[in-house]
Amino acid sequence: MQIVANQESQGKTGSARFRVETRPVISFASLGKHWLLLAKQGVLWNVRLLPALAFISPANVPADSVREFQSFMESPPPIAELVFEQRQGDGTTWGLVRWQTNACLIRRAKNGSDLHGKYNPELDIEITGRLDNHYWRISHDTTVGNKLMEWVDLGSSTERTNRVAVAWKANVKAVEHALSLGVPLAGPGTIRWGGLSFSYNAESGTTIRGIIEADASGRVAEMELIFVTENPPRGVPKEMRGRIAYRYDNPALPAWMPSQLIRDIIEPKTGKRSVVNTLTIHKLAVGPVPPDEFRVSRYLSNSVFTITVTNGKAFYQGATGSGELLSADDPRTKLVERRARFRAAYFSAAMMFLLVAAAVVVRAAMGRTRGQKGQNN
Repeated sequence: MQIVANQESQGKTGSARFRVETRPVISFASLGKHWLLLAKQGVLWNVRLLPALAFISPANVPADSVREFQSFMESPPPIAELVFEQRQGDGTTWGLVRWQTNACLIRRAKNGSDLHGKYNPELDIEITGRLDNHYWRISHDTTVGNKLMEWVDLGSSTERTNRVAVAWKANVKAVEHALSLGVPLAGPGTIRWGGLSFSYNAESGTTIRGIIEADASGRVAEMELIFVTENPPRGVPKEMRGRIAYRYDNPALPAWMPSQLIRDIIEPKTGKRSVVNTLTIHKLAVGPVPPDEFRVSRYLSNSVFTITVTNGKAFYQGATGSGELLSADDPRTKLVERRARFRAAYFSAAMMFLLVAAAVVVRAAMGRTRGQKGQNN
């Protein structure tokens, strides 16, 4: 039998809930293992060999475990605090996420010693926040020191490409897999389950397909992933496969919540698995968050260099003054660049003239010296 979770809405602000049904799956007893065939829109898109120990049936999969796992990914509740540690390559960073439908806070730090105080460039990488249509980002710049960039979204699609919006999206991408339980390129609440599988079209043009498997204890043990890109860049395969392995060893977390997520990818040429990301979840607290936790003033301890974006223009304010910050595409920037190039060319020509003049003077002086020596002889 196969567990199929169908969503039942619990209101606008509540998290989704599921009811569990059972459907038969095809099994070939002669193989000694169970084959699970999944269909997506009438087309069989994945065939997965499942050992008998992991065969999913109501007898060894508590409904609540699968249901809560899927519900968190599909319709997460307000998250008061999600603290995680991420190891990628040779580097390790820490993160704090607060999230609800109209607000989000993302704090990325070098370690987990202080994730709740004011911004500290010695400890923090950056803090990004959003409350309704107000977006902001605090980071450190070697030239101006601590820097605040903020932007109010007025609904203009062209303005959503400004530097604050781009930075916001980059930070969301950096931590979104923590809210989607390891699935990359999928933001909070974007995945829709169909039974034990999903298919998601990411903004990048990649289709992500996944299927979960349970262990003997009934919790989700693995998620197999398939990434399909219709027009990949040169050198990138059209299809990539990977897996997320889930570990459960933190009793402070809910029983269905994994404490560690290990994502790997299968090398297309060698077939070997390579770990690309290890995420350790240290704390999860759900519930509404006070609005002040999403305000930039909560994390600033002193004056900073500020860049404000509004109506497609950027303005700066710092210790040395204030004014408009021109973008690279602004005609005034191009005028300044042309003037700078003209001044550089003028300076270069002037230097060349001086060098030539100096050479003429030297040669003339040397000629007079030789003439005087000839007269003396």
